[in-house]
Parts: sequence; structure tokens; C-alpha cells
Amino acid sequence: MTRSAVTATVSAVRSLAQGLAAVPAALASTGPVPQPGVPGLWRTSGGVQIAVRRLGRPGTAAAARGLEATLRRVPGVSRAEVNGTLGCVYVGCGPKTDLAAVADVVAAADAAGEVPRAGATERERRPVGFPGAAQARVGAAVRLGAGLVAVGVASVGDALRLPGLHPAVMSVIQFAESAPPLRDGIARRIGESATERGFAGANLLAGTLSFRPLGVTVTTVLAAARYAEVQARRGAWADWARRLAGHEGTYRHDAVPGHKRPAPLPPGPGERYANVAAPVALAAYGLTSVGTFGQDRALSLLIAGTPRGPRFGREAFACAAGRALSERGALVLRPEVLRRLDRIDTVVLDARLLAGRDWTIEGVLRLPPPGSRPEGGGPADDGPDDDEIHVRIHELIERDGPAGRRRRHGAGPLAPKRRDGWELRPFPGPETGSDDTLGDLVLAKTAARARQWAEEGAQVVLVLRAGTPVAAAALAPQLHPLAHHLVRAARACGEVRLVGGPPGLHLRFGLEEAVPTGHRRTAALVRSLQAEGHGVAVVSTRTRRALARADLGIGSVGDVGVPRHVPWGTGRTGL
Repeated sequence: MTRSAVTATVSAVRSLAQGLAAVPAALASTGPVPQPGVPGLWRTSGGVQIAVRRLGRPGTAAAARGLEATLRRVPGVSRAEVNGTLGCVYVGCGPKTDLAAVADVVAAADAAGEVPRAGATERERRPVGFPGAAQARVGAAVRLGAGLVAVGVASVGDALRLPGLHPAVMSVIQFAESAPPLRDGIARRIGESATERGFAGANLLAGTLSFRPLGVTVTTVLAAARYAEVQARRGAWADWARRLAGHEGTYRHDAVPGHKRPAPLPPGPGERYANVAAPVALAAYGLTSVGTFGQDRALSLLIAGTPRGPRFGREAFACAAGRALSERGALVLRPEVLRRLDRIDTVVLDARLLAGRDWTIEGVLRLPPPGSRPEGGGPADDGPDDDEIHVRIHELIERDGPAGRRRRHGAGPLAPKRRDGWELRPFPGPETGSDDTLGDLVLAKTAARARQWAEEGAQVVLVLRAGTPVAAAALAPQLHPLAHHLVRAARACGEVRLVGGPPGLHLRFGLEEAVPTGHRRTAALVRSLQAEGHGVAVVSTRTRRALARADLGIGSVGDVGVPRHVPWGTGRTGL
């Protein structure tokens, strides 16, 4: 027992030293301030970021573009982009640029910016700020260091059997934190961030003065997990900043208007359990205290029944998830969204994430040559074989142009294509999208198969060689290699709604028919789902309003290292 206590003490001292040593390291990690007396200015890859309060918000796009043009005329400035989500201006400049003059230009333009309308500030989300700033890391390091000190003090006090605070003090704090009605009421008055910091400090102080090391040890473990999460997020931002600095336009972003949620976010499993357990614990305390068992037994029941476990579990999971996401290249802009993952029961998927603009051949049905009898048992031997037909089809559909300029799936029948005597044209018949007819050249069996392909969402085409039909083929959008895995993961969260994409794509995943996208229809779908009491996650590439209004917005930038478009208005941006 003595050896284990000594080992634990040595480990605690070592962890304390490491935690306290991280504080000056965090302070030094930001590098020197470019100019003394210039607040809100940080060095980053390729230039600096300067904080703004008004520019980048809804309705300030013209002023933001004007500031960018003005900054580009400053000597030494090669690039200027306003980002409403970060609440800053990225200025690409060299080491000899007069940063004080640049900051003055930004401050003057920001002061002259449009003042938000009354009530708009409350609806809009607060800017993220500079993701590489040291404040978050310093705060996490200080909390970790304070926790380690608290563990040491509480352990010494417990070993010496010093009198501590009455257990009722700690139980009241824990009950107020764990009962959703009480905690939510405090959060509405002083804010979620202040509430979280206040309860953390109160728990740490009360646990220390009560000389109960177990409680402060749990708090310290969570503080260590939070510190690791912050470290991982800063590392992810450093990598993103290097890549964004090399591609003009990637920082530019105008925030979308904020909207209040049409209905409260539904409670998760932890909230549902706490809503039942907290009143039961309080009732047990009341009944026991007025009986013959005494206050000590009643207080023990209250402490044992206080539902603290769900909050501890959620925080530990969110820290682990944030760290894992950051280490895998995702940029977590708002870590608070990870704390409500258990309240998400509906996922809205952008079809552009599942299928690209390339085509794949789903099936080929050879046709008998002209003059042969339909019941003759198959095509003639002198016709092209299946391999040649596949090769010719691929040659024709690959001529659709570069991927960025190719025709979007679902935008009408495929245009006729010709090359070296071969041709692709829409299959005849109203069932497949064409009003032409080939008379007896198309057998009833072939037409039925073509109709089936069309119902499954494929583009049915007729393959001709020298003007003679030789086969019918079904072309379908080529799926992303991880498309089925993404849909399977979304199904694990609850209901899946597909938006956009070509007709019939939902059939390949067993989903409901896709909802049309564009013209704010995806954002309207999100609001309607929220009004019905759902927690909604949106996984998309460009639906800015839907991503901003979702309870969890996950923006994808595609398969390349740095995209031309970054979905800044999300809770999480990933590759």
C-alpha cells in the first residue's frame, strides 16, 4: 500500500511538472508579436491574420471586397482575404511589410463597416477567432496544472485527515451541474462557456478543500484530455495554414445570416437519464432526511444519485473524438459541437459526396444485327464482342471534358457522342427520356431491360457502329470508393436524408428519394427537421446556409490536398 502511494505521488509530481512546463511553451509557441501595441494580429504561414469585428458578417460583402482591394495596393502585400467565420483578415505579405500601416487600414475599414441590425448579433454565431492562438492552449494547460496541484493538496489533506468542507457544499455544486434544468437556466443567463468554466472551477476548489482526491483526480484526467484535444487542434491548424497560404481565395468567406433554432435541441440519452435521476435523488434525500436515518445517510443518497456519469463520459468522448479528427487532418472549428453528438438523430447527406461527375458502365446488352430474327437465340458472330463495346463506350464518355467542366449528373439525357464511326445516343422511348423511335430494331426484351435501368437511375444509351445499333448500355454516376461506408456510418446515427444528385441514386443505397437542392432548399429542409424535434447533422461541400444552421455541420473539401472552396461555415471541415 505504501509503495503504491509513493508511486502515485511521484507520478502526480511528474505530471504536475510537465503540465506547468507546458504553460510557458504554449505562450512561446505563437512566435513574437509582429508589432508592439497592435492587438489582434497574429503571424501565420505566408502572412498575418488581423482580427475584425464587423467585416465578414452578413451584409458586409461589398465593404470586405473593398478592403481587400485597398490592402493589395499596400507595398509588400500580395494577397488579402476577409473571413467572416474566423473574424479576421488574412494578409499575405513579406517580412519587410509595414504591419502597423496594414493594421491601421484594417481598423479604419472595420470601424466604417455596417453596424449589425438590432437583434442580429444574438442570432449570429460568434467568430471562431485565430485557430492558432495560444489562449486555448494556455487555458487548458492552466486547468491541467491546477488540477494536478489540487490532487496533491487533496491527497495530503486526506492522508493527514485534515477537516475539510462539509460534503453538502460539494453535493450542491454537483447537483446543480448535473440537473439539466438548473444548468441550462444558468447557461442561458451567463453563457455556455462561462457556465462550463464556473462549474469546473467550483468543482476543483470544493474538491480540493474537501480533501477528497478521487473527485479532483477525475476532474484532472478530463483536463488532461482537454489539453490533448487543444494540442491536436492547433497542430491541425498549422498544417491547414501552410496549405491555405499557397492557394489564393481559400480564406475568403462571408458569413451567412444566423437564425434561431425553430425548436429546442432534443435531449440526448444523458439528458433523458439526468431528467429522471436528478429528481429521484432529490426526493430520496428529502424523504431520508425527514425520517430516522439522519442527514448523513440522506446526503449519501443525494451524492450517489446525482447523475454525473453522463457528463463525464460525454466530455471524455468529445475530447477523444476531437483529438482523433485533428490528427487525421480535419479542422475542428467549433469543438462545442462535438459535445452534442449524442443528440443527433438525422443526417442530411449531399449527393455530391457520394457520386462524382464521371460515368461507369453498369450493364451492356448486345442487340441482334439488322435482318436477324428476334427469336434466333442471340446476336450474330460477326458483331463486336463485349470487350470491344466496353472499350468504345469508355472512349466516348471520357471525351466529356475535364472533371471540373463536365456535365452535371441528372441534367437531362446524355448528349450524343461520336468517334471513329462509333456513336452514343439516348435510348429511344419515352420511358428512357427520348421520344425518338427505331421501330423494330429494338426488341421488347431490350426495351424492358432499358426501362428497368432507367428506373434505377441509370442513363440508358444506344451504342451504334457505322449507324447500326449494336448494344444498349446503362451508364451510372461513378460512386466514391467510400460512399457506401459513409451511408452506413450515417445510418448508425439515425435517419438519413439525401439531397441533390441524379435521379435514382438513392436506390443504390436503399434510401428514400433525394430531396432537390439549390435555392436554399437544403437549409429549409434542415429547419423543417429541427422544427419536428430532430437533431440534424449536415454533411456537404457547398450548401453554406444548411451547414451553418445544422446542429452539426461537416464540410468536405474533396479528395485533393487543398480545394478551391473551403466550407468555413461549419463546425468541422475535413478532407
